Amino acid sequence: MLKKVVHRYPGNFQTIVLEKLIQLDESMKATKETLREHTSDLRYVSEELKSMGGGLNVVQGQLGDIPAIREKLNKTYDIMVELVGDARVDREERLFLTRRVRNHDERLEVVESALSIKPSAGAF
Repeated sequence: MLKKVVHRYPGNFQTIVLEKLIQLDESMKATKETLREHTSDLRYVSEELKSMGGGLNVVQGQLGDIPAIREKLNKTYDIMVELVGDARVDREERLFLTRRVRNHDERLEVVESALSIKPSAGAF
């Protein structure tokens, strides 16, 4: 045997339900608007990330060039070391030759003085 269930709703039950549905509808509208705003923000962020991605590709390309640049710098450094070494050797040779010429000039002056020879007009 089935019992008949009797619901005891207040007389204004329909009004209460309608008010709740209206509140839910307004809440849904606000939620939809917030969702639209967030979607717009996400699109903006997505575009920014895409543009940054292009920049990252450039940076990655430049980072890929670092070994080649390093190799060129190493070669340049080696050439500079060689040039500086050559310049030092050249300077040492010039100093050596300058000392020999000075020593030679002093010896000539001694000989010229001893022989009573006047230095030639072409001497420097």
